[in-house]
Amino acid sequence: MPARPVTKRDILSCAPKQLLQELRRSICGWDKAVNQDVEVAWRKWRNDIQIVESLFALEHQSLHVFSDVSEVGYGAVAYLRCESVEQVRCSFLMGKSRVAPLEPVTILRLELQVAVLAVRLMRHLVKQLEARFNKVYFWTDSVVVLHYIFSTSSTFKTFVASRLFPYMEIPTLLNGDMFQPT
Repeated sequence: MPARPVTKRDILSCAPKQLLQELRRSICGWDKAVNQDVEVAWRKWRNDIQIVESLFALEHQSLHVFSDVSEVGYGAVAYLRCESVEQVRCSFLMGKSRVAPLEPVTILRLELQVAVLAVRLMRHLVKQLEARFNKVYFWTDSVVVLHYIFSTSSTFKTFVASRLFPYMEIPTLLNGDMFQPT
């Protein structure tokens, strides 16, 4: 970090949403020093980023994406698992959640939607982190979704077929991928 004071310009060039909200609440010019609370949060975040960057220096990185649903919502979460000769470290990377629609929807449809959300989350992380994971694992407790993904049939209804399409491109994006029951 530079010895000069941290400014809005410094933070806005690379910052998480919560810190951006706090920065908007503060009343200071673009090149004026920010208040101490914002500066402490900024420095902590920068330090955390450096820790995450050091994880990518380890020998074997695998991405684990978990997904699940309930009647009220669904979500997917991604973890980075790094292995070296002497240690294994797991770190939370990102999560996404959605509220279930107001109109009644079957759990199967929500399971298909969360599976698509998990693939989108994986794609986003691969692109943003510019990392090449040794393996990517998708974890789900939906046996039906696993059956659809591994099915050789091509005669699915439109809703199912459109949600399975993102899975067709995964092998070209990654070295290896696995769908695992939880």
